[in-house]
Amino acid sequence: MERLTVGFLSGLAAGVIVGVISLTLYLTGLCELCLVAIGGGIFQSHILPETAGLGWLILGVIDHLILSASLGIAMALILTRFGDNLAILKGAFFGSVVWYLLIGIFSPLSGYLPEAPDLAALFILLGYHVAFGGLVAYLIVKYSKTKTAA
Repeated sequence: MERLTVGFLSGLAAGVIVGVISLTLYLTGLCELCLVAIGGGIFQSHILPETAGLGWLILGVIDHLILSASLGIAMALILTRFGDNLAILKGAFFGSVVWYLLIGIFSPLSGYLPEAPDLAALFILLGYHVAFGGLVAYLIVKYSKTKTAA
């Protein structure tokens, strides 16, 4: 149980860090795809526009953090099952798989992303997910009282 709690909190912490970076790049115009705008737009079936109200952005933050905490728990389960060795690499791989499933498969199938998103923005999103996964795995291993070996 303790490890799952650490996973939950690690997911939240990594979600805050990556979310702030994403929001900053979005607001400065460096990346057209923002994790908060993507998260808040789920309820409207499209990414939130820049003109979205504060309530929608808050909903996007809440959605992003719920998903981040859930992925943190999933990463804790993965590390418990497969061991803590190479945890950051496992986390980065986990993040890339999440990116591929959400951004590469489900979003295009549902018509959720813009028709022709900027290629650089897609790579930046991949970077967010890889960084998130690696950070979550690092935090889980660092703060867990029980260590696992594969």
